[in-house]
Amino acid sequence: MDWWGAQAWVHYLDVTNYGGSNQWALPTTVDTSSGSGCGASCVSPPAQSSSQMAQLFYGGLGQVAGSSITATHSASYSLFINVQSDFYWSGTQYSINPNYAWNFDTGNGNQAYDGKPSDSFALAVSPGQISAVPLPGAAWLLGRGLLGLVGFARRLS
Repeated sequence: MDWWGAQAWVHYLDVTNYGGSNQWALPTTVDTSSGSGCGASCVSPPAQSSSQMAQLFYGGLGQVAGSSITATHSASYSLFINVQSDFYWSGTQYSINPNYAWNFDTGNGNQAYDGKPSDSFALAVSPGQISAVPLPGAAWLLGRGLLGLVGFARRLS
């Protein structure tokens, strides 16, 4: 999705109070004049303090710089489903040119800015703990409802 689509998606998560939170956002990035999003002293990999994605990528998931996230990671990687080795939008606009926004490349661990109409993936973040989505409970209720309908249909015939 483009950057505006990613912003609309996190807004939808907010208004639906998804997971019990109404504070969803795209991860932030330090906005600098450097194309790498971590200032003139930037080294590879970017410091974990340079963005929420860098903190997740290197700190939380134990990623190795220059390596795809699908190839090298810690056991915490299993907590995520469908993490792509590609670009993910940041919620931070590039201050020098508002037609651009920051993104993070999980293919190699770098961050840079890109045009907002470009397609990238999105990952939403929310402060604190969120509640789990109760899919097993919903499936159980659906199953019980279907059984009730079958029983009702049998009584009618």
